[in-house]
Amino acid sequence: MRTRVLESALDLVHQIRGWYRYTSLGPGALDRTFLPVLFFFAAFFSGCHLENAEQKGDTEAKLGRFESAIYWYESALGTEDRSTIHWKMAEIFANKLHDPASAAYHYRRILALHGGGARAEASRAALRRLEAVSAPEEGSASRAKSGSTPKPMAPEQAAAEAEKAAKGKVRTYVVQSGDTLASISKKFYQTSSRWKDVLDANQNQLSNPDALKAGQTIILP
Repeated sequence: MRTRVLESALDLVHQIRGWYRYTSLGPGALDRTFLPVLFFFAAFFSGCHLENAEQKGDTEAKLGRFESAIYWYESALGTEDRSTIHWKMAEIFANKLHDPASAAYHYRRILALHGGGARAEASRAALRRLEAVSAPEEGSASRAKSGSTPKPMAPEQAAAEAEKAAKGKVRTYVVQSGDTLASISKKFYQTSSRWKDVLDANQNQLSNPDALKAGQTIILP
């Protein structure tokens, strides 16, 4: 819809520009008068899309439709303060969908974006809680096999293990000819800015963005 609105605005500008050509003002007057307005509307519509995606996610979460909320938050991850969206997603995964592995992934993304501050401390505390919940289950299975008491994992190690488990649940995609990380990010997350997340999720096979090849099966975080 944004594209159609902007295209219509551009068509209107071109029509008015033709009219200005036959006046004493000249087409340059149009550039000075209308183009700043056009740029304003372009920025406005772009910002509204991202803001509305987050608002829709908030609405869906309040209504208890948490899977739908996750979808809209994914769409909103192109906003500047992505840690806010990651926090909302992590809290839903941890407390509503009971998916600790996915929750750990988003808490770790917050730490990667902002290593300090209140939200980072809250994310570390949440990771420790996830570790405390998952450690007894893992320990029981280990003791049943070996009869020994395992060493508790550090929060960072537990989060890394949780992230590996999360990657086993997320979608995969077979790279097509002409694909780039940015185009894949745009296709699945409605924004090209998440290409780095895709790269991070596939470090075992992608050392850099140029290593992407057609036929590869990559993980979509």
